[in-house]
Amino acid sequence: MNLNFTYTDRKTLIQKTELHWAIRQKLSIPTEAPLTLTPTELKSLTASTLKAYAFQNNSKTRQAIQQVLSKILAAGEDSFSRHQPKTTADHENLVTFPGNDTSEGLARLSPYQVSHLLNLDWSPDTPGVQLRPEATTSDVTSTGIIQWVTAFTKALGKKGTRSTQAGNLNRKFVDLIVVDLGLKENLQPLYNRRGNVINESDAPSLLFFRLGLESAGIIERRKGRFRITGYGAELLQPGNESNLYHHLFVTWFQQLDLAFWDGYLGCPHFQETFGYSFYGLSVVKFSDYRKDQFLPPLLLPAVVVDFAKMDDVDVATIVEYRFFRQLGFFGLVDLKFGPSEVSWEKFERVIGFRKTRLFDQYITFGI
Repeated sequence: MNLNFTYTDRKTLIQKTELHWAIRQKLSIPTEAPLTLTPTELKSLTASTLKAYAFQNNSKTRQAIQQVLSKILAAGEDSFSRHQPKTTADHENLVTFPGNDTSEGLARLSPYQVSHLLNLDWSPDTPGVQLRPEATTSDVTSTGIIQWVTAFTKALGKKGTRSTQAGNLNRKFVDLIVVDLGLKENLQPLYNRRGNVINESDAPSLLFFRLGLESAGIIERRKGRFRITGYGAELLQPGNESNLYHHLFVTWFQQLDLAFWDGYLGCPHFQETFGYSFYGLSVVKFSDYRKDQFLPPLLLPAVVVDFAKMDDVDVATIVEYRFFRQLGFFGLVDLKFGPSEVSWEKFERVIGFRKTRLFDQYITFGI
């Protein structure tokens, strides 16, 4: 396979991507002749460039990488397109994930298809992840997220509730809402230690939920009070549950930092590649999982490599809290809980899952 790279193209690849040494050596040779790569080298170059593009924050550099990536994808698409994924009706044996082998661990998708999952809007009008709120019908009303929104906004009412000087919910409202949200039992030991008084910051689920509603524009803090916004009141109208659900889903998975739940603030790449993880979940069928079983199908191989480079990172915890528990809150997976494998942990961990009907209704893919 021959690729016609300019000097700038070669410089961008050498400086901005993690290349295999053999490919880097070829790119470093000063020549205007086309770059000749074997199919394996082309796969490696494509994967490295995709990773650099997905994780680049500088807009100018990202644009330069995109220009090079377009040439690579155009040259290799014919080769990769022979490995199209099977239909969802026959996907039990679709995915093979041999460790961290980037060239083979893309769920039988071409790098071009993976780029759609990572970089395009989650819209039914574009390839990649396609969200379809109109297909969710009444299923969303029973999800945890909609039930919490309903309870929380009902408790706020038209007048809202005052905030503390620090910008949190006041203690009186916290005492009421933890009961409405079903959190009181889990927080009871804390109540006992605090003399039946707790703050919003003592209830992480409530704090994160309130921050999510603010990010979504459902509520706002203005003049010392939390109130429902005009936009929020519109979304909360009866019969508008699907639009509310869709708006919250996009806010949760694209705007909020889900590292809040696991504390590994230096590992953002997993959430940035959720489009790939959604696809991995859509094509894998099993009811129970182990750490070595559920991680590879959901993680882009480049993310697995990044995790491996970091010290003291519990990848299973990250996937559980950033991915499975959030999907469970949105009713997209049913979760099975059991005792933690770590003796000192007193809380239950996710030990099994299965997709719900809502997942297949709401999340589809244009591959």
